[in-house]
Amino acid sequence: MLQQILVYKDFHDAIRGGHSGRMEKDLEIAMVMFAGCGKSNYAKEMMEQQIDRLRVWTPEHAYLELNNCVVNPSGKPRKWVARDEFNKEINLMASDTMNPRNTWQSRRYHQETLPQCMMLLKEVKHIVPIQAGATMLGSRHGRVDDTEDIIRMAYLLVEDEVFVNKPGRS
Repeated sequence: MLQQILVYKDFHDAIRGGHSGRMEKDLEIAMVMFAGCGKSNYAKEMMEQQIDRLRVWTPEHAYLELNNCVVNPSGKPRKWVARDEFNKEINLMASDTMNPRNTWQSRRYHQETLPQCMMLLKEVKHIVPIQAGATMLGSRHGRVDDTEDIIRMAYLLVEDEVFVNKPGRS
C-alpha cells in the first residue's frame, strides 16, 4: 500500500511541478501495479497509451503531447495542472457565469461573454490543425486516406516481430 501511495504522490508532484517526463515514468509503474492488482481495464488503457506513445506517434506528435499535457495558467511555480483538469475548470467557470433563467445576467452573458469566446474558439479551430500539420478534412465531408497509416502499422508489427512465435510468449 505504501508503494502505491508513493507512486501516486510522485505523480501528483510531477504534475504540480510540470515534469512531464517524470509523469510518464510514474504512469509506466502504475500500469504494472494496475495489472498486478487485477485492475485490467486500467492496465489495458495505460498499455494502449504507452504503445501509441512509443511506437505509433510520430516524434512531432510525441513532442507536442509531452510538452502540452500540463499547463500553468497562473504562471506561478509549482502551480501546474493537468490539461483535462484545466479544461474542467474553464467549463465550470463558464457554466457559473451563465444564468439560464432569462434574467439580465443571462442576456449579458449571451451578448458579451459568449461572442468573445466564440471568436477565440474559431481562431483556435483554424490555428491548431495548421500548426500541428494536419489537414482540414474534419471541416468538410470526405474520405481520409489512411493508406500510409496502415502501411506504417504493418511495418511496425513486422519490425517488432509481433506475429513470430518466440519462446516465453504466451
